[in-house]
Amino acid sequence: MTKSLYARVLGDRFDALPDAVRDLHDVTVPREWRGRADVRRAGGVLARLVGWSLGLPLAANDVPVHLTFTPFEGGERWERHFGDHVIQSVQRDGRGPYSGLIDEVYGPVRLGLALVLEDDLMRIVPRHWACLGVPMPSFLLPGGDTYERSEGARFFFHVEFVAPVVGWIATYEGWLEAENQ
Repeated sequence: MTKSLYARVLGDRFDALPDAVRDLHDVTVPREWRGRADVRRAGGVLARLVGWSLGLPLAANDVPVHLTFTPFEGGERWERHFGDHVIQSVQRDGRGPYSGLIDEVYGPVRLGLALVLEDDLMRIVPRHWACLGVPMPSFLLPGGDTYERSEGARFFFHVEFVAPVVGWIATYEGWLEAENQ
């Protein structure tokens, strides 16, 4: 592949990404990044149930994180390790209502994610979603404050899971550095 998924979706804006954010998303060959993260989880029964159904990691401080990115024609396979806990997803070029977005599928959930450049951040904003293949109404669209930034060669992430009715479910944030470039 000549261009990574994020370079295709962002077009000319890809070059404007902060250095480590651009480096992390420039996936044309398999890549690995390692770092540390803090994971916080909501205590309510419904929020815990939703977090479990999404396969989110349990609360932990300073947990080792290992990400593997494997490109394939039209997309990337992401494997996120938080200690021994693994979250896998597939990201592709969006089509149809997901056009111009990152189309991410993990577990039963499919999200259309907008990549919004804002000062020194790249925000990731859900725009469409489906559950078990059924398009869901926008008023039930999950969200949260999710962004990426860099300081030198270090990539920083903040991922928040919030759902209407349920409220805040979980947040994980931390940093990563490239293992093989």
